[in-house]
Amino acid sequence: MAAGLGPAATGADPGPALGVRPPLAPSPDGTWLAFTTGDYRLGLRPLPAGAVRVFPAEGVSGLRWAPDSGRLGVVGHGGRRVWEVDPVRGTAEALPPPPDGQWFGFPEYLPDGDLVLVAAGRDGRFALVRRRRPTASWEVLFKGPQPLAGPRASADGKRLAFLVGSPGLTELWVLDLESGAARRLAPGLAENPVWSPNGAALAFERPDPAGTRQVATLDPETGSIYPLGPGGFPHWFGDELHWVTPEGRVAAWSPMSPGVRVTETGVSGVGFAAWADAPLLVLYHGGGLSLSDRAGRKLLHPEGPRPTVGAAGPGPGITAGSFGIPSTGYVTDLFRPGHPGLDIAKPLGVPESQAPIVAAYPGRVVWAGDAWSGPYGGYGNLVVIDHGLVAGVQVATYYAHWRTGYVRVGEWVEAGRRLADQSDYGWATGVHLHFEVREGGTPGAWRPYFDGTPVDPAGPRYLNRALRVGDFVVASGPGWAFRVLLPLVRR
Repeated sequence: MAAGLGPAATGADPGPALGVRPPLAPSPDGTWLAFTTGDYRLGLRPLPAGAVRVFPAEGVSGLRWAPDSGRLGVVGHGGRRVWEVDPVRGTAEALPPPPDGQWFGFPEYLPDGDLVLVAAGRDGRFALVRRRRPTASWEVLFKGPQPLAGPRASADGKRLAFLVGSPGLTELWVLDLESGAARRLAPGLAENPVWSPNGAALAFERPDPAGTRQVATLDPETGSIYPLGPGGFPHWFGDELHWVTPEGRVAAWSPMSPGVRVTETGVSGVGFAAWADAPLLVLYHGGGLSLSDRAGRKLLHPEGPRPTVGAAGPGPGITAGSFGIPSTGYVTDLFRPGHPGLDIAKPLGVPESQAPIVAAYPGRVVWAGDAWSGPYGGYGNLVVIDHGLVAGVQVATYYAHWRTGYVRVGEWVEAGRRLADQSDYGWATGVHLHFEVREGGTPGAWRPYFDGTPVDPAGPRYLNRALRVGDFVVASGPGWAFRVLLPLVRR
């Protein structure tokens, strides 16, 4: 298998410091694992072990295998590029975009090999588009004014389940591919739909107000919903549904035996899970991977967390407390359950062009563009900066909700570099910056990165307390890397 990624491959094995992060996807036959590298490129490796190859698809946001495992659909570059990868030949073909498409996302394959994507046009409308083989022509399947996401084809290829609505507020719909008719299946929030093999049920995740997720099944004919329990990442094996619980266990349920069976996986802190029909379960936990059978009872090839060399290099990297403030304005929200970051809104009457967003710390830009088509949908436009290692953990900062950007993927930026301007693009209630610090890809508390940050030299030397809603802060400048002003001024 590894030989198939030999001279024809588009990249070389970068060694053990490659790093692994979601999105990731095992091929249905369990032969390959596609994943996102530490610098957000596409990585491919044979399973259970083998040489890794890296492809020039940057800013990866969507991965989906064809049912025969012969092709991999990849969305990257902020949703502006689409590739099809041949894992045996080691080639990546850039596909021409659909007509009038500005960005794309959520790839899916039909049983006949046609590729389905979500696309957004310049008219502000969203569509499900199909690329027919072998003519390579594009066809619009469904179009509407609301964002679309997560298309999943039934095993017979006659129906598509998909999500309609803004991120976090999506409802489950179904499209009949023969008639072109689309309808909402049931009211209420839904994410990550998965068809049962016989098409008689849809499993999905249902977010709840507490910030957790519940797995449920739905009858597509009657709309009846049957809740099963907490967790996510559902997958069918015959008439048995499997999913991963919040504790990292594998749960299984069948309508023939209504009780839920739970087994241990041997790992904890699971942040992402992906299934193969082989059967195989890939668990991403704390930056490492574990491969198990579908019940999670047998680890086939555990791989512990490995350090990722980020943009700042393999050295000690940054230290906690050394971040600068990323924008000027009033603190309007803080890190809390259900809100993984810090919100800063520009002062009233100040135009967006005078409310710059700046880099909190030096690093490499790994995402800069429209994120609706990726896993960050509600962020609208997004900049992600990779800062390297902090105490052995990869750290990146996220800057969301802007319209006008000034940096590109691959650029190195210093602290205080202007990245974009505040706006309300995305799922936002007003003009502001949504700022996150992520450790190993997981949103974390931002405050430790600001503790002890120097403030205005004319005032107290240190802030010496947590930021509060209503505080007025001033962005770091290029020559004044750690500037936080007027912490007690309120609106």
